[in-house]
Amino acid sequence: MRFAHPGMLLLLLLAPAYIAAAFLSRRVARRRLTALLPSPEQRDALRTANPSSGVIRAVLLAVALAFLVVAAARPQIGFDYVKVQRRGVDVVLAIDVSASMLARDVTPDRLGQAKIIAARLIDAMGSDRLAVLPFAGDSVLRWPLSFDHGAAKMLIESLDVMSAGKPGTGLKTAIDGALKLYGPEDQFEKVLVILSDGEDHLGGIEESARQAEKNKMIIHTVGIGDPHGVPIPNPDAEGFKKDRAGKTVYTRLEPEPLQILSAITHGYFVQAGYSGDEVKKIAGAIGALNGRDLKSSTVAQYRERYQWFLIPAVALLALEAGLARRKRRLP
Repeated sequence: MRFAHPGMLLLLLLAPAYIAAAFLSRRVARRRLTALLPSPEQRDALRTANPSSGVIRAVLLAVALAFLVVAAARPQIGFDYVKVQRRGVDVVLAIDVSASMLARDVTPDRLGQAKIIAARLIDAMGSDRLAVLPFAGDSVLRWPLSFDHGAAKMLIESLDVMSAGKPGTGLKTAIDGALKLYGPEDQFEKVLVILSDGEDHLGGIEESARQAEKNKMIIHTVGIGDPHGVPIPNPDAEGFKKDRAGKTVYTRLEPEPLQILSAITHGYFVQAGYSGDEVKKIAGAIGALNGRDLKSSTVAQYRERYQWFLIPAVALLALEAGLARRKRRLP
């Protein structure tokens, strides 16, 4: 026998505790009643009275409670092999790791907020396959399409501005990297989610977006940052990044490139916030897709036997209730 919720069995300690409490309460009540009786004969009669009815009811309730606890722990005996088909959508999370993502116009910074949004999105996903693709001047597949969402979250947390290797910012590198995961025969709906401040130095995003749309890839984009310019912290030293002329380099959220990508591929553009609405919108859009059969496996499905304990518990409770009614009717 195994239990689906073995932790519930700790509640079995309540059964003996209830019996002890019932006996103690009855004993205290008899002492108080004895002290109120005026004559020694009445007190002797109370001491010799048969308390079996109360004892039986207490035991019945305690045993019924024990049976209910075991039933709640869901005992299982035996199993059957069942074929399970997992159905879902392929989702590629492309996270901008360029230097501008170090800007602190959001908390803790743009890259930090991208990680938070990515983790929330993964938590909201169902049985979808997930890949992680950091990008800057190039993209590098750091986690292939997999059902292991927990490992993907751990990898995302470790990303930094060196994760893509080549500096710069090119949104098309994220699209091209995602398309490399599929061949021309993979004509099914798939999703690319880009988390970026929208800065793009390479161009060619419309052409890449149309290629993605041709391959049935929907691109949702999340704009991270503030439209007003802020300086970029220097990742290698204190202070802020400067250009060749020695002037401080500023960065701002540029939503237009992200909006173009989403519009061409029939996806959503949302601006990051602290309420989590952007996650709900994108997760809802992913969940609305039909998906496809991703993986079939044979699993052991255990046979539930909680009814073996639930039925006796109900019977004992009914018996206790009958004894209680009988006691009230006695003259």
